Amino acid sequence: MQNFKYKNVRQSFEWDLQDSNPLIARISHIKNKSKQDLVHFHFKRYLKNANPFLNSLTKLFIRNDGNVNNILLDEHSEALGIIDFGDMVHSFTVLEAAVCMFYLGQNSKNCLNNIFLFLKGFR
Repeated sequence: MQNFKYKNVRQSFEWDLQDSNPLIARISHIKNKSKQDLVHFHFKRYLKNANPFLNSLTKLFIRNDGNVNNILLDEHSEALGIIDFGDMVHSFTVLEAAVCMFYLGQNSKNCLNNIFLFLKGFR
């Protein structure tokens, strides 16, 4: 995707993690005050620690939704391709791996092994 260009790229997208403001604005929808405080705490930590480095990160077009539900398989469970490019954004390359690792870790008893195998292939 390094050389991919798209002239009509959206300027902002709620699920593009390079801009946390839309997500921070949604914290008020969390009904439990202590959970709101916890999310605010982690966003503040993220902004303090990550912001100084964000401009040095590589950007390119990423799918931003890599998960098993978007992989087409044949009758032998071999991958044929991927679908659902609706979350594609021009954002930090590292977010592509981060989103995939999040999905791999969800509801998994062996998430670290799955993440390791993913990173080995991603790299």
